[in-house]
Amino acid sequence: MKRIVPFTLKTFGRLDYAFNNAGISGENRLLTNQTEKTFDRVFAVNVKTLFLLLQDEVRQMMTKGQGGLFVNTASVGGRLAFPTAGPTWPANTPCLA
Repeated sequence: MKRIVPFTLKTFGRLDYAFNNAGISGENRLLTNQTEKTFDRVFAVNVKTLFLLLQDEVRQMMTKGQGGLFVNTASVGGRLAFPTAGPTWPANTPCLA
């Protein structure tokens, strides 16, 4: 992931906008049968990855003093809660506006 912004700069010379889409759903089990390991993995991919990537993108855009545009997507799992959603719902909710 740390290579995304440098690769973009090397390839295109600048970063004006970013479309961020990272997500996994975890295990299809009832909440009572979910594991902490799965919960941690889903949050690491769906939330932490987005956070770290946005940091790198914003830092780069700020060096140019121009700002930029961000589009962050999430699964429909962020809008729908169902018995086997596990950590999918709370891990996608931060991306929704």
